[in-house]
Amino acid sequence: MPYLKDPSVRYSIWKVLKDAVGKDLSKFCVPVYFNEPVSMLQKISEIMEYEDLLAEANRSKDPVKRIMLVGAFGAAQYACTTGRKDKPFNPLLGETYEILSPKFKFISEQVSHHPPVSACHAQSDDYEFYGNSNLKTAFKGSYLVVEAMSY
Repeated sequence: MPYLKDPSVRYSIWKVLKDAVGKDLSKFCVPVYFNEPVSMLQKISEIMEYEDLLAEANRSKDPVKRIMLVGAFGAAQYACTTGRKDKPFNPLLGETYEILSPKFKFISEQVSHHPPVSACHAQSDDYEFYGNSNLKTAFKGSYLVVEAMSY
């Protein structure tokens, strides 16, 4: 369970971000009090809460409904971010996170340290998917640049 922070204690993100202007955010150190008590690998696995959308897409005969369900699965990963403003901890190189359930198997692993890249794979009787989080990010002062570098 996450440790709830004292709401009376205020931290200034701007004091931290002013040192990041023009830098690659993957190499920027964030103070630990900005982290939530989960690993990025665990956060990636939260998408599996909606795995039934992929199973339903596999069973559907209608191609429009299938693409709609797969798209909904991709967008659903952001549903768990409501009210969460802290970043997860960066995993160690080679660290893994697994979920074994009667419905599916899921594994994620930190495959690169610089740049930080996490990869995942999920498998069930109805589907198989994989992905990675290879992003290039930079904070430019008034905007954030995020570029997908996936393989």
